[in-house]
Amino acid sequence: MMQAYLDRKTEGSALGTAITLLMSAFALLGAAAAYLILFGWLPLGERVNVLRSDINIYETIVAIGAILYAAACLRTAVGLRQRERASLRWSQWMLFLTAMLGGVILLSVIIPTLLKFALLLGQNIDLRAVINENSLAAAALAIGEGLISISLLLLSLLALLALFVFLIPPLEPLREVEGIRYIVAPPRRLIQAIVLVFAVGIVFMLIAGVYAVPLYPGVTKIRDIEEHRLLAGLLIFVPALLGYRQVRQVREESDELRRAVALTPGKFIRSELAKSPSAGAIIGFIAIFMAFTMATDLFLEPSSIASFLSNVATKGVIAIGVTYLMISGEFDLSVGSILGVTALSFMLFMTEGAPVVGVLDPIPAAILAIFVALVLGAVNGILLITTRIPSFIVTLGTLLAYRAITLVAIAGGRILRYKDFYADFPVIAISNIVFVALAVIGLLLTLFSAYRVLPVLWRGARHAWSVQSDNGDFGTTSALARFVILAVVGLILLAILIWLGAVVSYHLSASGGQLVEVGYFDLFNGRVLAIGSEGDFFHLDIPRDANVRLAILWWFIFVAFFHVILMNTPFGNSIFAAGGNQGAARAQGVNVDRVKVQNFVIVAVLTGIAAIYETARNPGVDPLKGQGWELEVIAMTVIGGALLTGGYGSVVGSLLGALIFGMLQTGLVLVGIESRLFTGTVGVIIIAAVVLNTFVRGAQRN
Repeated sequence: MMQAYLDRKTEGSALGTAITLLMSAFALLGAAAAYLILFGWLPLGERVNVLRSDINIYETIVAIGAILYAAACLRTAVGLRQRERASLRWSQWMLFLTAMLGGVILLSVIIPTLLKFALLLGQNIDLRAVINENSLAAAALAIGEGLISISLLLLSLLALLALFVFLIPPLEPLREVEGIRYIVAPPRRLIQAIVLVFAVGIVFMLIAGVYAVPLYPGVTKIRDIEEHRLLAGLLIFVPALLGYRQVRQVREESDELRRAVALTPGKFIRSELAKSPSAGAIIGFIAIFMAFTMATDLFLEPSSIASFLSNVATKGVIAIGVTYLMISGEFDLSVGSILGVTALSFMLFMTEGAPVVGVLDPIPAAILAIFVALVLGAVNGILLITTRIPSFIVTLGTLLAYRAITLVAIAGGRILRYKDFYADFPVIAISNIVFVALAVIGLLLTLFSAYRVLPVLWRGARHAWSVQSDNGDFGTTSALARFVILAVVGLILLAILIWLGAVVSYHLSASGGQLVEVGYFDLFNGRVLAIGSEGDFFHLDIPRDANVRLAILWWFIFVAFFHVILMNTPFGNSIFAAGGNQGAARAQGVNVDRVKVQNFVIVAVLTGIAAIYETARNPGVDPLKGQGWELEVIAMTVIGGALLTGGYGSVVGSLLGALIFGMLQTGLVLVGIESRLFTGTVGVIIIAAVVLNTFVRGAQRN
């Protein structure tokens, strides 16, 4: 039908006109939303004692996005009105994005309602008596509970029968008996029907919740129900979804239209995700972030964001090394014990002294402690390649052996504190020359990044402009968008250069002998209260209740560094080869044993660095420091996309896995769910992540 409309045929005019009007309506909606936000009529945050003309950063971002959205919808409508063939692709994407937007608005009502209703049911509130006062809500609750119970019972019975047939050999012939085999080996449609019944039950529970939840405002920290969001979501989601289904279902002979159908938004996103080992982590991160953002207004508070980042920063550093090791086909259960030994060594070297050299300053003590971690990691690797015992057994043994070191050294369950030996924390005086040198290094790195990135963007923009005539005005729009991206990246790099230049100028203008006193522990993992000095370019004050730690910055630097090594160096290729196919790797000249020992050392060194950060945050060591971290770090890595079989994973995935871990820790507390459910939630997510990553890997091979 769309082909007929674009070819100016009569039979497609109704659908084409309807889609054109729909895109025009969405353009007006986007423009109206931007106008209301910019002039304070549509607040997106707390408005108590705030002028209507004062909009916050979130409102500014949303307003800019609404303007861009309105412009894209308007241009799509104009293209459809002029019957340009490229408008098919644009209409697909804009309707897809609009449906996603409407779905997000609906979820911002559905998720808080379900969470709050579930929490209210678990509190000492006679909620059923209140629901029974409304016949519709009472009926919805009864139907919902019944449908959910029936679906769960059917799934349990089918799973139990299938398990019996699988475990008891005499019952296996039942699989071939007509009628019975549909029970012990149910077809896919039967399972889908049961799941559909479960989903309908959830919908009826939601109907009951929509009635009951508004009666108890403020009982939980979950966002209160806002009916206008439900109406807006429905008005956006339903027309956009129907329009997208009509535009997506194009079946024509034209090569151009076949390409448009083949690259519909859904298929394009699936194909792009299939290329990434961290696809499961990307999906999980977006889903969890959106869920907690919709559930409570507290999740996007600076204190909440700083909380989950600071809590997982040190574990995220270890997860980088564990990712390397798991890609090479091994894993390390001793990282928690290595962290404890390294932290103990660091504290002892500063307080009681090291053999031969005596008491050390924090930086030499940290270097020597990291060397101790390196030795422990090398022991793990050498034991593995010499005994050929699986790494699970080797590191399980060293986990217990290394833990014994801290248990013996810190007897009686006491805590070894720095304050027990010295009254004040150590301070270092840093010359201005050091800051100048660091700023110059930053300038060189920024110039190198500009040298590598800007020419690529320039060539892409020029190529898009050279072929823009092939796609008409839409080609011009695409080319202009590429030039905008080039300009934005260039301005960001220019701003960084200006800031670093200001840093160099400031410290050069200061007196040559001026020294800046900085605490050693603050240098490792101190609390950041502001970025830049008052009056400096890019000065930013961090809220006092936001516990932003310097380890977050070190973590992101390590992620960037090790990501480049893994993806752009021969050593990274050898890691994937060692884990993917050891025989083929050896045939290509890769020393698999050396690669695995190196990865054990990398894990230990990063664990040692994390131990320094953790000790500097609260200077003290107990005999059980780091206990249980090994399972949490492996969980982050698995959620991030790495497989225990080796040959698959990414450093960016480990970053996302750690962020998911931190968001769950903070988000569950914010919405009022018991923290005891955290472990179970992580377990479910691990299983889901492995299943999703296996599916993505299969799609990638196909």
